[in-house]
Amino acid sequence: MVKRPWPILLLSVLLLGLMISLLAGSLFRSTSLPFHDGFSSRQAGEWQSYGGTWSFRDHGVINRSDERGAKLVAGNEQWSDYQIHADLQMLGWGDVGLLARVNSPSVGINSYRGYYAGIQSRDGALILGSANNDWIAVRPTAIEGGIHSGVWYHLDVVALGCMIGAHLKNPQNGAEAWSVLRQEPCWVRGKIGLRSLDTGAMWKNVSVERATEADIASVLRHVQLVQAPTYPSREQDLARMMQSYYGGFPALERSILRRATNALNEDELHDPPLESIRSLKIAPQGVAVRVRGVVTLYEPLYILDTTGGISIELQKSMPLNVGDEIEVTGAVQRRGDTTFRADRVRILWDRTPMQPISATSVQAASGTYEGSLIELRGDLVSRSASSDGSFVLDMQDSSQHFRVIVPQGLNTQLPSEWKVGSLLKVRGVCTTPPNNQHEDSSFLIRSRSDIDIEVLSGPPWNRGLRLYFLIGVGVLLLMLPIAVYLQAERWRVQVVSQERERLAMEMHDTLAQSFAGLSFHLQSMRKSMQGKIDSPEKFMTKLDVACSMTAETHREASDRLVSLHPAHEKEDVLAQLRRSIVSMLNGSHFPIRTSTIGSARRFSIATRHELMAIAREGIANVLRHSNASEIRLSLQYAEQYAVLTIHDNGDGFEVEKRAGLGIQGMRQRAENIGAQLEIKSALKEGTVILVRTPYGNRVSIFDWPRSLRNRLFASSDQSSRRTSP
Repeated sequence: MVKRPWPILLLSVLLLGLMISLLAGSLFRSTSLPFHDGFSSRQAGEWQSYGGTWSFRDHGVINRSDERGAKLVAGNEQWSDYQIHADLQMLGWGDVGLLARVNSPSVGINSYRGYYAGIQSRDGALILGSANNDWIAVRPTAIEGGIHSGVWYHLDVVALGCMIGAHLKNPQNGAEAWSVLRQEPCWVRGKIGLRSLDTGAMWKNVSVERATEADIASVLRHVQLVQAPTYPSREQDLARMMQSYYGGFPALERSILRRATNALNEDELHDPPLESIRSLKIAPQGVAVRVRGVVTLYEPLYILDTTGGISIELQKSMPLNVGDEIEVTGAVQRRGDTTFRADRVRILWDRTPMQPISATSVQAASGTYEGSLIELRGDLVSRSASSDGSFVLDMQDSSQHFRVIVPQGLNTQLPSEWKVGSLLKVRGVCTTPPNNQHEDSSFLIRSRSDIDIEVLSGPPWNRGLRLYFLIGVGVLLLMLPIAVYLQAERWRVQVVSQERERLAMEMHDTLAQSFAGLSFHLQSMRKSMQGKIDSPEKFMTKLDVACSMTAETHREASDRLVSLHPAHEKEDVLAQLRRSIVSMLNGSHFPIRTSTIGSARRFSIATRHELMAIAREGIANVLRHSNASEIRLSLQYAEQYAVLTIHDNGDGFEVEKRAGLGIQGMRQRAENIGAQLEIKSALKEGTVILVRTPYGNRVSIFDWPRSLRNRLFASSDQSSRRTSP
């Protein structure tokens, strides 16, 4: 019969099922369009930020940072042909737009692969291009009225095959602009994203749906030429391209310089003197001054220059981003700490956000970096959420205890990776808490967003639940060898008890019966002597019988005790049987022949003991009752069993009629070791005793379950015997 390869078939079925599930999951993911953002319900679990300072605002999402190339990415990397719709608003001076077919995003200006379409304030145009950790764009398409901060625009991006189209509309004046990019080879699939460059921005109503030929055709109707951008290889080609796009660098630089100069020189003759932030620490209260700095935090507002930082109180709210360079005119106020009350704020320029200063907790607590943007490390002691939605982190290092205030961004719940006991690196503005607040903290850190919290390492192993778990494991490991030792002692005691019980039974079957017979003869002799009934010949006969029984009992007891000695466990079975026969003969000569077939094997202790007992009982019967003149012993070693044969040439007997206690005991012992006992005999033809026995069980890890099972069944049998009538 040919065996079927069931393991191979089962493995093939499992692999096929895995492939089908992966394919189904891929198809499900690829058909998960349309997609809608969850900004209106303050849900952004599917979005991943790469830089920027993100939060919810007015049913949309806002980035309050002038960081270069801040990105917020969502969707599925298997999306291919789709179109993106969104409303967007620029909050400053830079680029704001949408990403299509995004792959491998990371923090950085052009650190992604894919396509970008957006609005650009410097030339008031719609821009479109591709990025592969660099940037190549088609010619910008100007829109009537230009691009202005604080104005909502609607942008559509279509990705179909290797064509990327963009449509921009200004709902206020109805102006529109179109642009198309064709690139081969192209990025054929990827996620979507929001991106801003050098400015803050807002997005809302972001949605994605499948694209069709009609969608890209609606863009192509307004574009005369599909341009495939190529980066110029010569400097004069680059100059001609820039001259064509922007009218030349000089004109562009003069335009930017003119806007900046007008912003800086407006009402300059009537402004108070310009002071540094450090000088405000000792300036008289209420004196009008003018300072310039870069926004490091916008809620509350802090600015920083090269000398230090300070808190600003605005008389009228205005949209500011982290990184904006502003000029503030007002007066100094002191209410526990130095604060500047701003009567007038003027945005000078959009700059890259300033990098924090690495500081220690001792420096922060001393006031050296009051109002400055710093970075330091500490262990998280506790965490909580306040009523205004911000997160409060209590932290400490080797010398100071401080608190970190994290404004609510896109996470409405405390991030799970902020675990108590973790080592964190935090960035934010350092402030000294008022006298009546945060008395247990030496200073406060006001971070810009949850991106400013970086987990360096998780909680140590000896903290919190881990400590209790390790203690429990240690106790279990300590108790395990004790439990094993106690169980081993129980097994040893049980083995000793079972061996004592076995020896007691054997002594009862042999020595006790022999001594009982001896006692009977001695009492009979005593009565004969008292009554003087028997003749001396009968008395001597009884005395001879008693002496013979005593010698036989002594000889059998000695043989039993010698067989129990550990030194005889390695002795050959036939040799030990021959010695027993010689002991039984008590010096008489009797022919004994032995033969061994096969290579000798070792028996288990229980099997060897029972086999020797069966053989001794059979040999004793031969010597007592058969009148044999010769005994032949044969032991054959097979692979799974051994066969012991005892053959004599005596009188023989009828087995069924003379199956006394001796034969019954032999059969019981054979049953104990799983052996087969066969006795063949006939009158005047001698007797053959054949024992076919296994070698016995070896010691293994299954001995304990097997013994436990036997004990359970034995106890249940005893219970049933007690309850049976």
